[in-house]
Amino acid sequence: MYSGQGRLVYANNGDVAWSVGPDCSGFNQPAGLLAENFGNEFTNGWSFLERKNFTEVTGPGGIHGNTNLSDPLWALGWDKRSVLLKLLDAGTWRTFRLPKGSYTHDSFQGWYTEWPRIREIVDGKFLMHMHGLFYYFPSTFSAANTAGINPICTYLKMPVDYCWWNGQLVMGRDDTSTTGGNIWAGQSHSAPWFGQLSDLEKWGAPAGFGGPWKEDTLTANVPGEPFLVTGFEKRILHIKHSASTSVNFTLQHDSAGHGTWTDLAKVSVPPNGYAWYLLPSRLNTVWIRLVPDRNAAQVTAWFHLANPPQTPAPELFAGLADAGAPGAVSDGIIRPRSGDARTLEFAANMLDSKGGASGRGFYEINGDFQLRRVTNPFAEKSLRGTYSLSNADFTMDAASLIYSEGTNRFRLPKGVSGYNTAFASGWPRGVREVVTERRIFNAHGTFYELPLSGSGGFRRLRPIATHNKRISDFASWRGLLVIAGVASGATNNGHIFRSDDAQAALWFGNVDDLWRMGSPSGVGGPWKDTDVAAGAPSDPYLMLGYERKVLELSHGSAGAVKFIVEVDFAADNTWSEYARFDVPTGKTVKHVFPDGYNAHWVRIKSDTTTRATATFTFGPARQ
Repeated sequence: MYSGQGRLVYANNGDVAWSVGPDCSGFNQPAGLLAENFGNEFTNGWSFLERKNFTEVTGPGGIHGNTNLSDPLWALGWDKRSVLLKLLDAGTWRTFRLPKGSYTHDSFQGWYTEWPRIREIVDGKFLMHMHGLFYYFPSTFSAANTAGINPICTYLKMPVDYCWWNGQLVMGRDDTSTTGGNIWAGQSHSAPWFGQLSDLEKWGAPAGFGGPWKEDTLTANVPGEPFLVTGFEKRILHIKHSASTSVNFTLQHDSAGHGTWTDLAKVSVPPNGYAWYLLPSRLNTVWIRLVPDRNAAQVTAWFHLANPPQTPAPELFAGLADAGAPGAVSDGIIRPRSGDARTLEFAANMLDSKGGASGRGFYEINGDFQLRRVTNPFAEKSLRGTYSLSNADFTMDAASLIYSEGTNRFRLPKGVSGYNTAFASGWPRGVREVVTERRIFNAHGTFYELPLSGSGGFRRLRPIATHNKRISDFASWRGLLVIAGVASGATNNGHIFRSDDAQAALWFGNVDDLWRMGSPSGVGGPWKDTDVAAGAPSDPYLMLGYERKVLELSHGSAGAVKFIVEVDFAADNTWSEYARFDVPTGKTVKHVFPDGYNAHWVRIKSDTTTRATATFTFGPARQ
């Protein structure tokens, strides 16, 4: 709650009564609330401003309250389209939209959104965070001056509050919880984080998605709500609709945040069609809005915004063994103990330089950070049994990785060949919750963020980093990320902690260190010498989060074959045609996607029953 301009304003972040459903259809229902009351008594009645998920209402006075009754009020929320920023200035509410950096917060009942906010840190400098993105927020944000919101980073943690104390930025954060039957947590545990504002800039590079419209009905010549594009180097807009005639959309931009709109471009979308537009790389502007030239139904306008990934910091991960490289290593299974023990258990496997087993041991570490060998046969048996590494969380074929979720199949790139078979101690851990209500998926040398089913599940996966390390397991403990898979020659360096018998070791750090392991990369596709039927779409193949994207197509037919490439840009299993490629017999056609083009998933169709190969090579941009 917050007061100002003669009213009390209330924000609520969800409705527990609604069920999202596997197709996310619940997001079309009312959820959460932003309301205001002008009376001196609550009984005077509330006016509902928005029936959407809102988490914050505040103003320039912050937690102390505004001292000037004319000060603006700011409210922060979200819906199925994007993040909502509401501004109350001079008695009038205005709406602005910002990208989501992550789908993991998309819990319709609000459980996964606790509690993004806008808060002053020091000397009039505000921070804002919402849906996986941190921003600097201007204390001057008002109707006359909407500039100054600048993205800092994307993140994996769940910050719930922060302040400046003793020259440091201090965050309270939800780390991991046993809520919902999470057996991997052992016990619920969290920890405060201490650092500097500059540390945030070392987390994930700012990136996000969303837009002003999703399956909406539009009226001719009525502008959409402004969408933030400043602070992102690569910016693409996808538009589709179901109108029976072409619809022209005028893109307008506000370069200074003063409410002055200038035409930028006109995008024509064919009947019941799709089009995309890359914003000029040198365009320095704050907001973009769209204006349709006619009425239209089922309109979606969706941005993908990105910056180059974080520069890798190999020194952070020195000591973690490389996949497929020779050398002795200790790996194994890790888990916090149950029963308020506050101790981390480690069932270690010691492997020699040829990858063969050379010993086992059971270790524990507590708050003194001494990794000690202990004798506890019951605990060790439980750890190696219940939490074993006997099975992979995905399958593979010649083309790529395959992940099944219900009746849906998804495909991901492969990394180095060292992951094609299990390690001597078992398959690397795949899926694990390391931040409450947020999972990490480790597959073939890449870490991904994996939303829970209530946030869209695997369809809303995003890559974090490609590590190519010999990681057997990972876990959250006392606010830290813990990784097993340390080379035997590694020494204690502030991240590596070796056992008292010098046989085993673990890596400790911050989950948001993962962004600096290496740019997401990999090779694969939906088909490799695969028999495909004419018109049958391939499995979806992940496209989000990779800078350079190259597609190669070939087939075994006697004549030319036409391949249709389709994209799902909003991660909702809705597909739009990107391009068609004619591939002559015996030839390979290579296509480099334009720099900045991004969607969430891609799939392929053939106009001919044939044996085909479709290979994507994804990686960092060429220097």
